[in-house]
Amino acid sequence: MAGFKVGVQFEPQHCTVGELRDAWRRAEDLGVDSVWTWDHFFPLSGDPDGRHYEGWSLLAAMACDTVRPRIGVLVSCNSYQGKARQAQPAAARAAAADDRRRRGASDPARRG
Repeated sequence: MAGFKVGVQFEPQHCTVGELRDAWRRAEDLGVDSVWTWDHFFPLSGDPDGRHYEGWSLLAAMACDTVRPRIGVLVSCNSYQGKARQAQPAAARAAAADDRRRRGASDPARRG
């Protein structure tokens, strides 16, 4: 029988960073294989002026708080955060995460 992997996504909106950190620690305790966030610039639901955190910076906290799950950003548009701008911080986060980081990028110009 083939196995399967379980990943969870945490939306970095309308909460505190402490609540996010508690949530991905609990997810690791439950045995998830990967933990994800996103890189939108504003909340996608609820109060448009509500709390919201940048996804790439949250990866550093995920790397410090977890040991086993792979971590990553599901949405990160490279048309406004180009590869060159992401390379150096991404290398530092990869080192902090023992290379558990995964990247998901989108390019709106390529959408049909």
